[in-house]
Amino acid sequence: MPFFRADSQLQTLATSVLADTWQRFPELAKNAIALTWIVYEPPCLVNTGGALSAEEFWKQSPRGFSYRGLENIYPASIVNSSTSSPPTNG
Repeated sequence: MPFFRADSQLQTLATSVLADTWQRFPELAKNAIALTWIVYEPPCLVNTGGALSAEEFWKQSPRGFSYRGLENIYPASIVNSSTSSPPTNG
């Protein structure tokens, strides 16, 4: 069970991102991608330099969305989705 609360707005946006991704990359299998999106609302209670105990942190319930988030897979990287075109070779 995820530690975040499901959010319909994030679900709509993430579902659209996934659909666009599969349309742009049809060779990408549905089981070749996973997406977890967590939103910590201000004031953001993460990265407090230890000012927040683990117990207090886990009491938080941020908004979130997950596609294949419960499957045991290796997280390859964080992808910056703001890039509109692939980089060019110099």
